Amino acid sequence: MFKNASRLIGMSLDATDGYIGRVDDLYFDDQNWAVRYVVAQIGLKLLGRKVLLSPAALDEPGDKSIRLRYSKEKVRKSPDINTAEPVSRKLEKELHDYFAWPYYWIYPQHYSSLGSAIYPGLTYPSGFPLGGQKKTLAAEAIEKEKQTEDTMGQWHLRSVDEVDGYHIQCTDQEIGHVEDFIIDDQRWVIRYLVINTKNILPGKKVVVAPQWVLGIDWAETKVYVDIPAQAIEQGPGLTADTQFDREFEERLYDYYHRPKYWKKKDRQ
Repeated sequence: MFKNASRLIGMSLDATDGYIGRVDDLYFDDQNWAVRYVVAQIGLKLLGRKVLLSPAALDEPGDKSIRLRYSKEKVRKSPDINTAEPVSRKLEKELHDYFAWPYYWIYPQHYSSLGSAIYPGLTYPSGFPLGGQKKTLAAEAIEKEKQTEDTMGQWHLRSVDEVDGYHIQCTDQEIGHVEDFIIDDQRWVIRYLVINTKNILPGKKVVVAPQWVLGIDWAETKVYVDIPAQAIEQGPGLTADTQFDREFEERLYDYYHRPKYWKKKDRQ
């Protein structure tokens, strides 16, 4: 159910008639943290090209590979996408029409690309009601980014490779950087950010859920979280022996006193 983004990237992609390439990156929606596309490198690294594949094109990942629901020819003839440039809605429509994928952008905001509810109480970067010190730290940066997106006509697709390494700003101080992401590979959504807390406790790694993120300043490469540094310092950590299961999630959410996304009473 859960896989590290770092593990998914590099996985083999198998079409219905054989190997076609590997996972090169993941694009997620910065409004609800749903994975919108897998960036696939098909063919040889230098001579091939990259294509975008919706989660609707994928079976649940195995240990070493992900099986596609299309033939190699179908994928190879898909519309060209320049992954070095922002993905326009026009190109997305061409891609979705070619593969007959549903338009994820017509779903409610708290739904994934597969049409299922993600989780309740989600924090949206541009609309979180900030106050006091949180407003001082985050509100201006988030509003600036929103204005930039509106001016440039950009959509909300972001790369996990881009965000890897972003600084983490708590409500009182900076604590470290994003080191990885935990992906729910059934609903294709980012459940957690893995944080290296090198600024306050070198060597300790923790996870925070996207619902606890106040916003992201893309220009300053900084993620603002709604948690004081001391709480993270004293909270549950990740080790090589950590079993990332529901028991760990229960302990994590209880510690931070947050609503649990898997509880039926909390669902939207």
